[in-house]
Amino acid sequence: MKIGILDDKKEAFSRDVLNKLREKGYQVEYVWFGYQRIPTKSDYRVIFDRQSMYDEFLRAIMKVLSLNGTYIINNPFSNICDDKLIELNLCQSLGIPYPKTLVLPKENVEYDMSQEIVLTDVKDILPELRFPLIMKPHDGYAWKDVYEVNTPEELDKLYKSLRDEYTILVQEKIEPKLMYRAYSIGHEKVILVRYDPSSRRYLEDDYSQIKDLLPKIEEWTKRLNEVLDYDLNSVEWMIDQGNQAYLIDAFNEVPEILPEILPRRYYDELVNSVAELIEKIFHSDKHNRWPFDYPP
Repeated sequence: MKIGILDDKKEAFSRDVLNKLREKGYQVEYVWFGYQRIPTKSDYRVIFDRQSMYDEFLRAIMKVLSLNGTYIINNPFSNICDDKLIELNLCQSLGIPYPKTLVLPKENVEYDMSQEIVLTDVKDILPELRFPLIMKPHDGYAWKDVYEVNTPEELDKLYKSLRDEYTILVQEKIEPKLMYRAYSIGHEKVILVRYDPSSRRYLEDDYSQIKDLLPKIEEWTKRLNEVLDYDLNSVEWMIDQGNQAYLIDAFNEVPEILPEILPRRYYDELVNSVAELIEKIFHSDKHNRWPFDYPP
């Protein structure tokens, strides 16, 4: 049995994970896919997947390989069930703090849904929220189409410009004292990296300013990713001026891990931890969690 890497060969993180596993004697290689016979099987015990989220064909192949014995990191079924709205509802159930949030409907430009969907008049939601606000797609990735809104006029204009493309989340902005990105590995380990949103830089940190919050942030991060069944994910935490932690995003199934922007000790720890996770799964009989009853 082999280990596969589904990623661009120019990406340093997956290449470093591959080399780390090869150093330990594992047969690891980049994978590619053309036409497939169904049912699709392979001789890969584990595939580390950082590309299928961008392609419908690759996502379909990852799902059928998962059903037939290949363990996929990350679970290809989790992402199709998941979005920011789902995650916030899970946070509510798990007792994880998050900003006050409303979801605004998308305008269906293909079919007349006017009887079923009432588009939002922003005047109706102003009593619910305090400015400044953050607007973003409910299924958006990273910083794409994330906006700060400071007035009702901006809110109205931006919603009208985005609603034919996105279902929108509107959140009260947390005025930050500190921000951290928590990398969750295998539901068991959390690597917490301080982040400066003004410069978009990762920083070294001794966690002295959040020593009382740190155990709870780690516990919440592990628990949420266990529920979502993500083996590798990043969860963004904002610490406000009152030293309260809020989860502001956890929809990062292919988290940004770049050696040129991460402090070296965090980058090396991520490479080693992911390689160890793959190694552990390789020697187990574990399979991905599926959203339906299917015999392993």
